[in-house]
Amino acid sequence: FPVTIFDGISISLSHAPVYTQEKLAYITSHSYTGPADNVVLRNCLFFDSDDVASWDAFAWQTNTSHGVYLYGTTYCKLENSELRHLGFGVTIYDAPYSEVTNNNIHHNCFDGIRVAGSNYTKLSYNYVHDLMSTDLTVHPDAPNHYDLIQTWVISGTPHQIGIQIIGNKCIRKTDPDLPFDHSVQGI
Repeated sequence: FPVTIFDGISISLSHAPVYTQEKLAYITSHSYTGPADNVVLRNCLFFDSDDVASWDAFAWQTNTSHGVYLYGTTYCKLENSELRHLGFGVTIYDAPYSEVTNNNIHHNCFDGIRVAGSNYTKLSYNYVHDLMSTDLTVHPDAPNHYDLIQTWVISGTPHQIGIQIIGNKCIRKTDPDLPFDHSVQGI
């Protein structure tokens, strides 16, 4: 199979002339977009902004994007990359045989890595840390819970099979100045 490789790129909405909340790397296969299998993102940087010191909880929730979103693809990889100052770090949705390896995912305000309906996905040697629980401030009556790594099934599928979670380092807090410091779930 041919492989498409993106190596050493920086993707940020702060590079755009007009800022809109989006998915920074959205790799998807649909009948209207064609196949997007066998894509590798390597040695990349994904972030919304480096100027986040003044952001309150509402700004974090309205200004942040998804980092990498794999949807309906197969055999895609994210490796040796950094994802910071985002909403969700990595989402793998109905994207079997995906691999997320050796990435630094930190200072995001939702989940670190999410896997749904993606059989035979491998998450290995990632460093997921310092997630912020902004939802407790914005929605105190119905807050979302945050996960360093999360998996779940898609409606209509009974379970996921072949998920490998190997050698990841998941730490709630390493930054003593982490804003919106609340508990998060591990895996």
